[in-house]
Amino acid sequence: MRPEFFYALDYTKQSITLCVDNSMKLIQLLLYFISFCSIPHSLPDLDPDLEIASAANGDKEVTLILKFLSPETNAIAPGSVKSVQMRKMEKARAAQGNFLKDIQSLNPMERVEITSLWINNTIILKTRMSMVEKLAKREDLESIIADKTLYLEEPQEGGSRETDVDSKFTYGLIKLGIPEVRRLYKLTGKGVTVGLLDSGYADHPDISGRVILARDFVSEKPQIGRASPPNLPNDGHGHGTHCLGTIGGRDHSGKSIGVAPDVKFIVGKIFRDNASTEISKQLEAMQWIADPDGDPDTQDQPRIVSNSWGWKLKKLSDPGLYQDAVKTWREMGIVPVFSAGNSGPYSGTIGVPGGFVESNAIGATDSSDQVASFSSRGIMKWQGVSYLKPN
Repeated sequence: MRPEFFYALDYTKQSITLCVDNSMKLIQLLLYFISFCSIPHSLPDLDPDLEIASAANGDKEVTLILKFLSPETNAIAPGSVKSVQMRKMEKARAAQGNFLKDIQSLNPMERVEITSLWINNTIILKTRMSMVEKLAKREDLESIIADKTLYLEEPQEGGSRETDVDSKFTYGLIKLGIPEVRRLYKLTGKGVTVGLLDSGYADHPDISGRVILARDFVSEKPQIGRASPPNLPNDGHGHGTHCLGTIGGRDHSGKSIGVAPDVKFIVGKIFRDNASTEISKQLEAMQWIADPDGDPDTQDQPRIVSNSWGWKLKKLSDPGLYQDAVKTWREMGIVPVFSAGNSGPYSGTIGVPGGFVESNAIGATDSSDQVASFSSRGIMKWQGVSYLKPN
């Protein structure tokens, strides 16, 4: 009820000024005001890790993710991509405005770094641990989360596979029916841009010349999105390059390896070469890929974003940070595709964001069309609802 209270309070004050000569209306408005004043305010949820650490390590630098309360609004019919983005930006400005004003009044010696995100109404705040106690008293915050370092779940080998060495297609493309699709419908992905958030991309003849934009969110290599020339290859791990090949690799070796060999790519490097990343870096990249040039007037976002990663629910203090970003993608017409995970063969092992109902979670099969032993399974349970995964 807090968001409605703040907006109702402002509106009531204006109404009292306008209706002061009408005693009955004034009384009604005052009763309305009192009824909201009687609602107790709750404080933001605090990451348990922060509760333990803040008391003993006040001077320690920390990165926090602040999730802001938003006013409840009626559902708005889907509009243009720009209208969705502008609505999200305005909502974030309204929710975060008081905080941004307050943070400006801090002692100049108090070092803070702020990144405001509209995609899920959060702020990434770099500060000292002593700030946590002050933030925990704010009534415009829903939760305060400690940023975490996470590691890419490495791919698993699925055992031996039978392949036709004389075929022009990999066994995976044959299982998917790609040769028939190309023959009957001439579909090769031409005119479609695919986004990838992964470990970057390397120079490879099967994808050469088709990465139209790239940005590095996690390393200090300056050539991707930070200096000229942009878009230079940057993948010391290899996972991202492998995924690009699966999506759109060509047939340089004589065998077609990708589903859609004529797609263009936008690539965000969110995993370092040692496979590490942070929640904050992933969220920044999820916003960037929804509007790569930062201009809502240009429709430069990809049609689909591939994310061959995910996390177990117990690893995250607030998985909803990712869900809100995925919902925004959906509203903007971007199809979110995520890995189901490599935590099989047990049930209930689907990771997130793939496990959210808004996402498409992709599992793994072997050359015999059987579910790979390592592939994560459903059912997914989230916020009191159970549903089938993977998709």
